[in-house]
Amino acid sequence: MNRNIEIKFKPKNYNEVFYMARILSDSDPEVFKQEDIYYGTKNGRLKLRKLASNDGQLIHYNRPNEKGPKASKFTIFKTKEPSLLHSILSKSNYIVGYVKKERTLMMIGNSRIHFDDVESLGTFCEIETVLNENQTEKEGHLIMNDLIEKLKIDRNDMIEGSYIDLLLNK
Repeated sequence: MNRNIEIKFKPKNYNEVFYMARILSDSDPEVFKQEDIYYGTKNGRLKLRKLASNDGQLIHYNRPNEKGPKASKFTIFKTKEPSLLHSILSKSNYIVGYVKKERTLMMIGNSRIHFDDVESLGTFCEIETVLNENQTEKEGHLIMNDLIEKLKIDRNDMIEGSYIDLLLNK
């Protein structure tokens, strides 16, 4: 099972965070569109991420709904037939909702910085510090806290839950 430490936030200083991430990033930003379809589960969350008509990922994850850095455990199954997989899943599971976004990705070491423009919600940021099998969650928290400081992220801007929660509670 894969693990990361992550935060999600709606920065008041979006342009400043983007600028600082760009300076610290190891590569040029990548921009792409994503559609996430959330399905009902008995534990955790299950979503099908459609990246293209022939590219998708089924992602199951467990993460507490709390503000600030938190550990997430996840499994990813890649598919070349996301529409067929959705057809199968929607026959056996109820659909919780859809999240459509344009994502700009930057990498800083083993951390993925996402700048998301989420349909019907606005702009948000997310940071995922991916842990390798030898790293502890404590090490991940240290990396995350260092990024929070370097990117000048206001902890009051952090949100709990996921985009689907925000959409359902809108």
